Amino acid sequence: MALGCAFLVTSAALIQHKVVLGLQWSEIRVHYFVVPTLVGAFFGLLIVHVQLMKEQLERLSQTLLERESQVKALNGQLAAMVESKSNALEQTQNELAHVQKIELAGQLAGGIAHDFNNLLTIVFGAVDELVEMLPAETQEHRLATEILGAAERATSLTQQLLHFSHKQVVQPTTFDASKALRGLVPMLERALGRSVTLHTELDERLIVRADRGQLDQVVVNLVLNARDALPDGGNITLAAHHVSRRGGDVILIAVEDDGVGMTAETLKHVTEPFFTTKTQGKGTGLGLSVVQRIVSTSSGELQIHSTPHVGTKVEVSLPEVNTESSLTTPVKAIDLPLVDNVLLVEDDAVLREFVSKILRTAGCEVFEAGDVRQALELLEASPDGLQVILSDVVLPDGSGLDVVQWAKERRAPNRSLLMTGYAAADLSQRITAENLNVLHKPFTGAKLIERLRALR
Repeated sequence: MALGCAFLVTSAALIQHKVVLGLQWSEIRVHYFVVPTLVGAFFGLLIVHVQLMKEQLERLSQTLLERESQVKALNGQLAAMVESKSNALEQTQNELAHVQKIELAGQLAGGIAHDFNNLLTIVFGAVDELVEMLPAETQEHRLATEILGAAERATSLTQQLLHFSHKQVVQPTTFDASKALRGLVPMLERALGRSVTLHTELDERLIVRADRGQLDQVVVNLVLNARDALPDGGNITLAAHHVSRRGGDVILIAVEDDGVGMTAETLKHVTEPFFTTKTQGKGTGLGLSVVQRIVSTSSGELQIHSTPHVGTKVEVSLPEVNTESSLTTPVKAIDLPLVDNVLLVEDDAVLREFVSKILRTAGCEVFEAGDVRQALELLEASPDGLQVILSDVVLPDGSGLDVVQWAKERRAPNRSLLMTGYAAADLSQRITAENLNVLHKPFTGAKLIERLRALR
C-alpha cells in the first residue's frame, strides 16, 4: 500500500508539473507507463479505505450489540427493581392495614372488656353471696358454684382482651414465684380433667418482680394450650428452676407436653394475634400473643420448641431478684378496721348501686358521684370528712386520677383505691408511676372490703 501511495503521489506530481508547463500528453510519453500504475494505486487505496470502513462498521456494530445487551440488562435490572419496590410497597400497605386492623380490634376489645367487667363485677358479687348463703352439697349450691366458675373463666378472657389492647393496669410486686405456681396447681388439675396428668418440678425460693396476676395468666394460658394439644390425654410438666446465665440469674418457667406438636411453619405464627390452629369456636388466637406481651413487659424472654407428633415445650425466663428483703408482705386485712365513710365515684349507675350496697352493708357511709365534677363538689363540700376515695379510673369527664390528684393538691386527709377494668396507656403509666392502689374488676364484695381494710 505504501508503494502504491508513492507511485500515486509521484505520478500526480508529474502530471501536475506538465499541466502547469502547458505540455501535451504526447510530450510526456516518457511517463505514460505510470498511468496504469496510478489507476491501480488509486483503486488499491480505495479498496483499503473500503476495508477500513468495513472494519469500523463491524466494530461499530459490535459496540451497538454490546450497548444493546447492556441496555437490555439495565432494563431487566430496572424491571426487577420496580417489581421489588412494588412488592415491598404492597407488603408495607398490607402490614399497615394489619396494624390498623389490630389497633381497631384493640380499641374494640378494650371497650368491650370495660363494659363486660362492670357486668361481671355485679355477677361475681351476687353469685359469691349466693354461694355463701346456700347450704353446701345441694343442687342449688352446685349450680351457683358453676356460675361462679363460668364468671371466673369469662374474667380470664377479658384479661386477655385488655392485655391485647394495651389497656390493662400493671402492678409489679416482688414475690416467690414457686409459691404462686404451687397455688395454681389445684385449679390447673381441675381444668385438665382426668385424661391429662400434671407433673410439677418446682425449685424453692424463686423470687421475681412482676405482676402476679399476669404471671398466673401466663401459666394458665400455657397449661391450657398444652391440654388442647392432648386430644387423647397425656402428660404436662410444669417446671420452674434457677438458671445462671452470663447476663444474670433468671427464673426459668417451662410448660411441656407430649402432644401433637407443631410444624416449623406453625411456629413462625403462633404468637401472632388471632392465629390459631384450633377449630372454629375452640380458640381465640390470643393466648400466646398475650403471653409474649406479658413476658416482654416483665423484662423476660419467651422461647417455644416443638416437634410434630412429639410435643411442645414453652419456656419463660424472668430476671431473678437476689434479695428477699423486697418481698411484698401481704397485709392481714381482717385485723384492720374498716373506714367510716367512702366517696364512691362510678359512672355505671347499676354498678355504683351494687358497690354502694356492699359498702353500706359493711357499715360505711357512702357519698356517691357519677363523674369527676360531682366528685370534686362533694370533696370541696367536706374536705376533711371523707376518708377514702373509691373511684373508677375511666369517667365521662376525666378519670379517677383527676379526683385523687385534686385531693392531693389540697392535702385532704383521704386515701384512695382505684377500680379498673380498662385504662388507656397514659393512665396506666400514671397509676404505675405513682404507685396507686388498684382493685381490678371484676371483684367480689369480700375482696373490696379486704382492700379497703388494707388501705394505709
